Amino acid sequence: KFQLQAEQQNITLAVEPKDPSLQAVADIAKLERVLTNLIDNALRHCQPGDSITIQLQPKDNQVIISIVDSGVGIPAEDVDHIFDAHYRAKNTVNGNQGNSGLGLAIVVKLLALHHAKISVSSVLAQGTTFSFSLPSSA
Repeated sequence: KFQLQAEQQNITLAVEPKDPSLQAVADIAKLERVLTNLIDNALRHCQPGDSITIQLQPKDNQVIISIVDSGVGIPAEDVDHIFDAHYRAKNTVNGNQGNSGLGLAIVVKLLALHHAKISVSSVLAQGTTFSFSLPSSA
């Protein structure tokens, strides 16, 4: 879905590992919206030459899903507020492009329906990682 946009921005987009046996129990439409919001966010905060990786890691009957980017990072004073509706951190590199500041708030609500919580870690000028876990279907 985002491969062409990533290529146009000269951003590497990958999934690791490329293992179709890693499967999670989730509502496909809600999970697609979560991933769409997180990847779209990452693309807005990356510059040419950066990368975005969707990492899947099995652990204790769960699949940990992380969206890792090498973008601009989130200022420490913004981290506690990024999941608030309409909050927009001032770290975008590609403009707001009509961004309403609702994407991460929606992610939190959709993941709550899956009984999942999202976490974030970020370092300025090094990137950001958003992670959550879902039950494994294995």
